[in-house]
Amino acid sequence: MRGKVLVLVAMMGAASVAQGQTSAVQAGNPTNKSAATVVTIPAGSPGPGGGSASEGFEANPYAKEPPTFVLIGKTPDAPKGRVWVRSDGEGLHLWGSVEGGAPVWPEQKAEMLGKDHVEVWLAAAPDVTMPLVGWGNQFGKIEMKSAEDCNGQTDPQTGSPEAGGAACVRWYAEQVRYRAQFRRLFARQWLLAGSTNFGPAHVVEAYATEAWRTLGGDLFAEDLHDGLDPKAAGLAKGGVNIVNGKSETEHDAAGNAYQKNIATGYEFYVGIPWEAFPPAPNLEVSDLWLMVDVFGAAPAGKKTGAYATTSSAREWGVPASFNHIKLDAARGFTLSPCEEPLVEQNIYEDQVPAWFFPVKASEKPAWLGTDFIVTNPAGGYDYGPTGVSPEIEEHKHFWKALDGGGWVCGPRLAVKRGSVTKGFPFFVDEKTLDARVLADGWLLVRSGPSASMLSAFGSGQCGACTVANVNFYAISPAGEVAPALELSPVPGAGPTQPDAVDFTIAPDWTWVTEFDEATPGNDANAAEVWSSTTYCLQGHGFVKCGATQDVKPPSPPNYPEFQGVD
Repeated sequence: MRGKVLVLVAMMGAASVAQGQTSAVQAGNPTNKSAATVVTIPAGSPGPGGGSASEGFEANPYAKEPPTFVLIGKTPDAPKGRVWVRSDGEGLHLWGSVEGGAPVWPEQKAEMLGKDHVEVWLAAAPDVTMPLVGWGNQFGKIEMKSAEDCNGQTDPQTGSPEAGGAACVRWYAEQVRYRAQFRRLFARQWLLAGSTNFGPAHVVEAYATEAWRTLGGDLFAEDLHDGLDPKAAGLAKGGVNIVNGKSETEHDAAGNAYQKNIATGYEFYVGIPWEAFPPAPNLEVSDLWLMVDVFGAAPAGKKTGAYATTSSAREWGVPASFNHIKLDAARGFTLSPCEEPLVEQNIYEDQVPAWFFPVKASEKPAWLGTDFIVTNPAGGYDYGPTGVSPEIEEHKHFWKALDGGGWVCGPRLAVKRGSVTKGFPFFVDEKTLDARVLADGWLLVRSGPSASMLSAFGSGQCGACTVANVNFYAISPAGEVAPALELSPVPGAGPTQPDAVDFTIAPDWTWVTEFDEATPGNDANAAEVWSSTTYCLQGHGFVKCGATQDVKPPSPPNYPEFQGVD
């Protein structure tokens, strides 16, 4: 957003007034491990046959094994129970056994938090690292530790320090409220309850979904990146099974005896597929923060009922207070076949840790293709607060198969050939990326012709001018790289640059010719004059091998995007 003032409403939905919102760290059951302890989760999955209870229920094949967690009571009359956790190639599996009488299930969604239900919390990191509140422009980053740092800000339009400072203070306060909702998009909270009519169990993601709904109502569309939409969280499933642990003899109106089953609690199952997971900061998903809360029905006049949890350090909505678990069956992901690290470069050329959304195990292709960074807005001439802080910036990866095996990848040049996997500090173009293996085993990578801006910010004299890029890189079998040819004329950028350019590249890449158009003597009425320079491939690099004045350029142009510059 540029030049718009956000009005952020600090609303909290039904899940936000959820049960037991307490920041107190209370003593736990001594048989349960503390939240600081890393609990190893064995590999395992539902057994064949499922269960005979509500749709989505899976019988617990590990019920005779020790539970992963014992519920810790947080209130008087808290539910008692146990939780088993396993993981496999499909995702996480949770089973629970809750003791007590017959549960009181909600009849409608609005009642869910006040009736018997289970809450499953999940995050892939204990916190979300965010930059300080701020923004940036071509002169650098502006970061603020508090609203007092707004002192000295002037209105970009009028130059008024009073108006600029007041607008900055308002913007800072808006970002504080915005960040509370933004942070929630990196965790999940599924609510599970049975159905009063014995239909399918209800499984609702309430934490990130409510935050997304709030942000969607408060922000302008251009400020809300749909890459964080938690809609995939709805793929989690679950079910419940009432346990009738005893029976009593009753008599009907005619005096006939019959056995009446008495509920002594219930069992539940929750399956969380990989694609329903929150964003992850590591390509190997092993460490997770998980918590299970079990709530009883609220008594008359109360909004919430008694509850128990798996974490002795429980704080509502704080992943660092959840149980830290480590999967034996860790799931590894790759961005591309070149196996780049989960790090991206921002507009200031800083290396920033990235995040990604896990995908379905069987999804093809096997590579993620995209990740994102959490960063502050930045743009040319953004001299006042703008947009939302932080925002996410998505990065798309791409690749091309090599003849004889292997891959070349972008946008940061990387290659995988045999046992050699290397990344390089060069950026390549998706549409023109190509590579060929030379006779001696070296790799020649081509990027371009492609267009970019002279300045990443589009600022300064001719900062938005188009650069015509043609790049070739030579890479040895051992993974050493050297630029073989780098051409980057800026048509129309002044007397030292041509007015227009074009290129011809030999089909076998053995030569490249650049055509430059210039006006003699800077006379706008003079006829255009074209010249050409040819570069020939020798070994692993190109050398200048010809130059001609007053030539005819390709007609029609090979690359019209570099033509017609005034």
